Amino acid sequence: MTKEIVSDGMCWNVLECGQGERHIVFLPGTLGSVEIFKKQVEAFSADNRVIVLGYPGASDLERLSDSFWGILESMQVSEPHLVGSSLGAFLLQHFTSRSAHGAQSLVLGNTFVDSHRLRFLRPFDPEFVDHASAGQIKKVWLDFVEKLDSQELRSTLLPMVRDQQSEEELYGRSLAISCLGPVPLSVVAPERICILSCADDPVCNEDIIAQVVSSYSRSRHVRLGSGAHYPHVMNPVEYNAALTAIMA
Repeated sequence: MTKEIVSDGMCWNVLECGQGERHIVFLPGTLGSVEIFKKQVEAFSADNRVIVLGYPGASDLERLSDSFWGILESMQVSEPHLVGSSLGAFLLQHFTSRSAHGAQSLVLGNTFVDSHRLRFLRPFDPEFVDHASAGQIKKVWLDFVEKLDSQELRSTLLPMVRDQQSEEELYGRSLAISCLGPVPLSVVAPERICILSCADDPVCNEDIIAQVVSSYSRSRHVRLGSGAHYPHVMNPVEYNAALTAIMA
């Protein structure tokens, strides 16, 4: 069931499914709506309470963090397993940088610890973002999605970017990456953190992932052979197996 929840004046899209003692919370990347984790919801909701949070575009990460934990508190989520992809994983590092908040595990998928490393992508280039309108940002992202090689990924992302995300949301998410720098690292125990990457990821390449791995040198690193920047869509069997292992 999808709904909207307002916390600390910020509106989040929330997809909740399943029930069980274990709570799994997913955060998508820049372009993903809550439906991006459809294959994970299907795989895990039979025995778990699965929640996907679509965060608002915002560069005030302190306020966004307070809003995130406020939502989980209001939904009575305790000892969550936190799973993020790309920007979602970047945000989760910030959200758990002062306290682990009882997190049982933290999966950092296809992500980065320094947003400056993504400025080679035009929607994250501050020189472009600072002078572009929200409509221009959305157009650039639509062009990006329409040129993706994978038909499955293109058909998955296109309605999310075109229909489900407003210009303001996409602008806010792009602004967050373009104006932020290094993230404060998570204080979740190293043995509870899993860094997940893909050998064929064109966005978070080997150098970017190496920086993440170095930052969490005592944590597990799972390297998938395929999946590009969206293994939860493109390689769900291996991706879900990695989540099952870390949550165990």
